[in-house]
Amino acid sequence: MKRLKKCLVVAPLLVLPITHIAAQQRGYVERSNGFDLNDNGILGEFGVDDLICDDTSGGTAPMPEDLDGDGDFEEQWYIDCDGGSNSGNCGSPGNPCRTIAFASNRADGSGDGNEDVFCFTGTCSVDDLNPGGAGIPGWYSVGASGSEVRSFRYPSNPTILAGWDRDGDNSYPPADTNDVSILDGSGGANRALSPGGSYREFAHFRAQNFNLPPGESNGGFAGAGNDDTTYWYFHDIELSDINRDQCTSSGRITFDLFAIGAVHLAVENIQAHDIGAYFLRGAGGNGPAVGGPMRFQNIDLTHHSCDGDDEDATVAKIWGYYSEVEFLDSYLDCNIDGWEGACLGLRPSQCTQDWVIRNNYFRNYANVMGVQASASGFCDGSAARPVDDIVFDRNEAVTLEALPFAPTFVSLSAGNSPSDPDESFEDVTITNNFFWAGDGYQNCLWYLGGNQSGAQDGRVIFANNTCHGYMNRNGWAAIMVSDENNFVHQNFLIVNNVISGMQNSSELNVSFGYSPSQWSMDENTYSPAGRYFLLPGPTGSLSSWRNDTGVDQSSNECVPQYVNVAGGDLHITSDDTCARDQGMFTGEPTLSFDIDGEPRPQQSIDRGADEVIGIFADGFEGGTTFEWQ
Repeated sequence: MKRLKKCLVVAPLLVLPITHIAAQQRGYVERSNGFDLNDNGILGEFGVDDLICDDTSGGTAPMPEDLDGDGDFEEQWYIDCDGGSNSGNCGSPGNPCRTIAFASNRADGSGDGNEDVFCFTGTCSVDDLNPGGAGIPGWYSVGASGSEVRSFRYPSNPTILAGWDRDGDNSYPPADTNDVSILDGSGGANRALSPGGSYREFAHFRAQNFNLPPGESNGGFAGAGNDDTTYWYFHDIELSDINRDQCTSSGRITFDLFAIGAVHLAVENIQAHDIGAYFLRGAGGNGPAVGGPMRFQNIDLTHHSCDGDDEDATVAKIWGYYSEVEFLDSYLDCNIDGWEGACLGLRPSQCTQDWVIRNNYFRNYANVMGVQASASGFCDGSAARPVDDIVFDRNEAVTLEALPFAPTFVSLSAGNSPSDPDESFEDVTITNNFFWAGDGYQNCLWYLGGNQSGAQDGRVIFANNTCHGYMNRNGWAAIMVSDENNFVHQNFLIVNNVISGMQNSSELNVSFGYSPSQWSMDENTYSPAGRYFLLPGPTGSLSSWRNDTGVDQSSNECVPQYVNVAGGDLHITSDDTCARDQGMFTGEPTLSFDIDGEPRPQQSIDRGADEVIGIFADGFEGGTTFEWQ
């Protein structure tokens, strides 16, 4: 996959290529060059990937050149929104056009076998910009590494909109602050980009001030045009004040995925701050055609929606016939110091399948991750298919202060169809996550699934998670399984978890509304202060819980030794005797590595999300490679 490691600058004009690394940094990584012009999976190669949008000469537009040596020529069009001129022969570096739209009208498209590249500088006032048409059909594939689960395809010869390296130092905006390339919506612009056509690449610029109040009910940064969104690639973009101060509504979306069906869509290395309403939202249709794959990776996101306790902002809600969705290696911040609402995280919704949500950091989200099995009026009835193969793995979620709503870290919501049991969810895997609540929470896992119409297939796995904090809602539990439907899931694997931080006996480690027929639950470490509940009750001790249910026969109650629990670091120390080496082997593939991507087991399996590495057996530097120099 295209690596997101920061380039190393060893001389003013020499930028070393970005190499593959096993452990992914979370969030946006400032880098001078994110291009892969020769399609070899290595970014920012000096003398190769820096040949695009770097001309400082004169000449006549568009001067076709085979920059990547593949036999297809690139026609580069240069735009200076501050000092160019929309004359009939503009578009060269020495005579740039004034607007992207004018240069786009001069371009002849990809029908001649040459791809159009629009290189711009300055502050460009735009609204619903559609630069050029579709690129040249074709793609290349890069294998999976790090957090990724599959190889991914990228367009080989796309139509490109990118910032101009006008000073010729082989470094592009926004990392190179000497080059300014901005799409600006000040003055009431609705959306920056509404491009049509497949094979598109957008890179190395800033977009700001779109759909601000009073704004419109629909707006944001990028939305699909009327053509396919096949092989679209966004990377190395800074977004600021998109839908800021706008309340959540269906059309206020930074990345709008309401299209024929996004296929091979990649959104990578994006810095987005003061974002209102939805960051990602869209529907994949009612089938039978299936959209995907899609990859969202290394995103820095801070929210800023309209104020009010009942208002919210959302990272992503995607539903319909979409499959193979990855959300990876991102840093997500509700930014509650900046506004008064609440934030919702990632929610695979009705009819979507095959999600991997891995190695993300969530800060101050009221509802962090979850599954929404159905919603009336879309992808339901005969079109319904179960939400299936959902993986939440190696994520870290922290709530640092009181939120408008008591936070739930993972929620699995019910279907509501009286006639179709497929309007539900099947396999959901939750593994290797840190959940930490500084001011209390209501659930680590809340199952309220099932359906009104038929037996529910699939298995819920909740394994090797660490959940710390006290319950701030009376009668709720760290692990809470509700019996709210006629037909509920019967297959649960709940093992190797650590529940800690409860303060009194009114708090529940576990609460079940029924006894599942396939109930594997053991080798968990529970808070000594907490209690247990099986309908119809009463609340009891661990021993009575074992007697009533037959589960948790080898589980225990004790307090783990964390590296820095007050600071939210839930790695266990090398001298811990509560959770270390106490776990059981399950054979689940997601449990081959811990939250840090380190292999398990080291000796025996540790309970919780962290596996202590043997090299740190003496406790040196805290027992985690994060602190290993």
